[in-house]
Amino acid sequence: MLNRLSLKKKVTIEGTNFWGRPSRISFEPTSRLGWWWRTGGNEIGITAKIMDCRKRRLALADPYDLERSDRLEVVEHIAALMATGLDGIVIESDEWPPYEGCAGQYLDALLPHLTESDHEPLRFVHPFGNETVRVSRNRDRFVQLHGGDANPSRLVIRVRVSFKGVGEHVERFTLDGSASSMEHLYQILRTNTFGWPRYAKYALVLTNAFYRGPRMRDIVWSQDMEPEQALRSAALHRIQDILGVVMTARFRSGEVVSGTYESNMGGHLLDLNLVRQIA
Repeated sequence: MLNRLSLKKKVTIEGTNFWGRPSRISFEPTSRLGWWWRTGGNEIGITAKIMDCRKRRLALADPYDLERSDRLEVVEHIAALMATGLDGIVIESDEWPPYEGCAGQYLDALLPHLTESDHEPLRFVHPFGNETVRVSRNRDRFVQLHGGDANPSRLVIRVRVSFKGVGEHVERFTLDGSASSMEHLYQILRTNTFGWPRYAKYALVLTNAFYRGPRMRDIVWSQDMEPEQALRSAALHRIQDILGVVMTARFRSGEVVSGTYESNMGGHLLDLNLVRQIA
C-alpha cells in the first residue's frame, strides 16, 4: 500500500523556467482527492487524457479552451510527485513552470509542509488482470505493462537505455510504500534531465551566446561524466518520466497501477499512448 500525504498549507515556488525567464507555480491543498490544475477559471483533474506529447516533454492542455492555448509544460516533472502519495492538490502555474531539470525542486519545497493524511492508503490495482499491454514504435523501442506480478501490491518499473558510443544500462525501481522504496523514489525525483544527442550541448551553448535560451546547468551530458554514471542518470530520469504519466492513470479513484512496467528505449509518446488505455 502507499500511504497518502497531505499538504498543510499553500506552497509557492518562484524561479526561472526552461528558457531562463521568471516563473512561479503554487501547490495548494484541497478537500477533494486527486490532483487538479487551475486554469481558465476551471479546476481540471490531471490525467493522461488532457496531456499532449510535445518535443521531448509532456504538457497539459485545457480541454475547455478551443484554441488549446492554456498549457502547462513539462508536466511530467510535476505529476511524478504523485508517487510520494501526496493527494488533494490544486496546481496553479505559469505556462512554463520553474525548471531545474527534474522534480527535485518541487519535492524539496513541499517536504517540510507534508503530513500524513486521514484518508485510507492508495490501493494498488492492475487494470488488465494478468494480461500484457504493449505499445511500440518498432521492434527495439517499446513500453509494456504486465499484470502477472507475484506481488500485486506494488508497481515495478524496469528501464533499459542505450546510447551509441556510451553503452546501455538497465535500472529497476519498485514502488510499494516501504522506506527503502521512498528513499529510492526521492533519488529518482532529484535526477536531472539527460541531454542527448551529444552535439546538442554545443548547439545550445551557441544559442545561449546570442540570446537567452534553455538553461544549460539543469541538463546532464554524457561527455561530462563517466559512462556508467551517465547511463544510470539517464535511466533514473526515464523512471521519473514514466511515473509522471502512469501515476495519473487511476489516482483520482484512490488507486495506483500495479504490475511491471517495462520500457525498452521508450519515450514520452509511448508512455502516454499506453497510459491512455488505462485512464
